[in-house]
Amino acid sequence: QLVWPPATPEERRERRRDPSVASSCGNSTINTNEDFSQELAPGVGSIDPTALYPEVENAQTRSNEEATKLIAALEEQLRQSDQRAKILEQRLQIVKESGDAVIRSLNEELADVAEDRARAESAMIKELSVLDSQRRQERDEYERRIQEWVALDADRKIEIEEYQRRIESLLGTVRIMDSESGGAEPSGRDGGRNIAPSPLRDLEAEKKMHKDLIDYIHLLEGNSQGNNKKRISPLISTINGAFDIEFNANPTVADDMIEYYRSRPELKEFTLKSELPRMDYEVLILDEQTNETLKLTDTDEIRSYFATLEGGSMDEEVELLIRASNQSLLADPLSMLTGEGEGKLVHSGSFHSTVIATECSFKLDLRHEGQRRVKVHCELAVCVPSGADNAAGYEGNLTPEDSESDQKLERKSATLELARANLAIQFSPSPTSTPSGPLVKYTLLDIKPTIDDYGVDGVNETAIQSAVMVLARDRHTHIRYNENEANSVASRSSSVKNRFISRVKQLS
Repeated sequence: QLVWPPATPEERRERRRDPSVASSCGNSTINTNEDFSQELAPGVGSIDPTALYPEVENAQTRSNEEATKLIAALEEQLRQSDQRAKILEQRLQIVKESGDAVIRSLNEELADVAEDRARAESAMIKELSVLDSQRRQERDEYERRIQEWVALDADRKIEIEEYQRRIESLLGTVRIMDSESGGAEPSGRDGGRNIAPSPLRDLEAEKKMHKDLIDYIHLLEGNSQGNNKKRISPLISTINGAFDIEFNANPTVADDMIEYYRSRPELKEFTLKSELPRMDYEVLILDEQTNETLKLTDTDEIRSYFATLEGGSMDEEVELLIRASNQSLLADPLSMLTGEGEGKLVHSGSFHSTVIATECSFKLDLRHEGQRRVKVHCELAVCVPSGADNAAGYEGNLTPEDSESDQKLERKSATLELARANLAIQFSPSPTSTPSGPLVKYTLLDIKPTIDDYGVDGVNETAIQSAVMVLARDRHTHIRYNENEANSVASRSSSVKNRFISRVKQLS
């Protein structure tokens, strides 16, 4: 409740002179702070309220103090409010800054999420592309295998037909030989032996076959003249050129060989049990303590070493080399050496010539990882049917020396050796063995004729004539063979290796 402040002396005098002022304010109450000189109630007149009510002045004094305190309290509250406002403003600023930081962080996280999503989509698209490429490759591989199976089936049919033709030819030859042995009459002499002419002999065919056989021998000799031993035979150059084109310079050949041996673990047992005892093997390894090269040549020693690797230290390179270190490495080069024409070593069609591996050595270098390889040196004997097993072709009345010589001839009468060739093979499954990857290399080193003096009155003229007689009898089969050879050589080349390996496994 507010109390009027005490009236000044001038106001009190004014009230005394003009009582109407006091009477006009008789019913007023103290409700405003604009005028602190309000009048008292009616009837009081000009009486000084302080004189009538001395406690009014004290109340006014107290009210002033209270007002001062109230103002001070309000000012303190205002100051505190200002302080709180500043604090709130600071907090609001902090919240605003924090909100900005949170917004920036959220924006960054959103950007990261968007980037991760784009990266994931890109990776998914790439993976789908890779899978699609793999699917296409697998489909092409399946189609290629189907074509190979179809070709292999056709090759087997051709091979069966070829065997049937050869069997018929051999049966015809046997019948001719039987008829000759029954009706032969001694006539003429050659080198101390009488050769019985037969009415069924085709002299013209024998003459042509004799010329062809001599040309074949000259081909094996390389048509060399004089004593120039440094001259490279044209046949060797032709064969090595074919090796380079078909195998040595073709990186897919090595990959196919690796897959071939990788899919045939049984060849490892064939190497260690069948080939190791009868072939020459040399294994080069590093001593773990001295780091020096050790050479293993004994069969039991080599088997013991490979047995120690079975515990887990044998890597894939060593495993593949063991599987490949056998006669299976000869399949591809022998197929390239066999055929007709000046670029072939073995003319199986015209002369029924064959090649026999007289010596074969394997050298496995297992010393350094990434450079492991097997080197094969093989000596091949080129032979034709000798015809010396025809007993009707000779008369009796031989001297003991002739009889002993004929016994020796009888033991080796099935074939007539014309030459020997040395073949070198290298194979390494390591991808770092060459700049282009794994290594496959075939090289024909040389061809050395083993028959000479086969001219007129020569030491080997009789052997040549006997072989010519047998080969001439089979001339019709030779003609049919040549007609079919041109049509079947392309289709048979792809399956030669498989047939060769199948035969090797049967022999094991």
